[in-house]
Amino acid sequence: KEKERERETDRQTNETIGRERERQILLLCFVVGSPWHMLLLSLIVSFQQRDFSGRMGFTEFRELWGVLGQWKTTFAQYDRDHSGSIDQGELHQALSAFGYRLTPASINAIAKRYATGIAIMFDDFVACCVRLRAMTDGFRGRDTQQNGSAYFTYDDFIRLTLSC
Repeated sequence: KEKERERETDRQTNETIGRERERQILLLCFVVGSPWHMLLLSLIVSFQQRDFSGRMGFTEFRELWGVLGQWKTTFAQYDRDHSGSIDQGELHQALSAFGYRLTPASINAIAKRYATGIAIMFDDFVACCVRLRAMTDGFRGRDTQQNGSAYFTYDDFIRLTLSC
């Protein structure tokens, strides 16, 4: 009977966590201050799950937790005035720290998309990182020669951008 309980506990630990549970965990455990928008949480879940089921397994959730921790640390590192936000220049430095080599025009477009006024809050930074990583992964998958160039059909483009 004890062994059965242990097996059941192991099974439950490795069982797929549903979307609502993931949202609750993210809201309760990670966010300090204002709650994140449900759209952002859905974006994060979509980004991390591998089988397009809308669910994450325990391993995927653990990986997500690590990525969120890295983003939080980087955000804090470049929020030099400790205002809880970063500006366009700090955004550029943070994204460069992740290895992105973006033109000033791209940084400007990203800042316009994610800034409120001139400030980019942490949840907007996470949304930016999620989308940028998903778009980069999608591009790399189509950049067969790894030369920074890819061929997309219109349908591929729509599916890639809507999945990000």
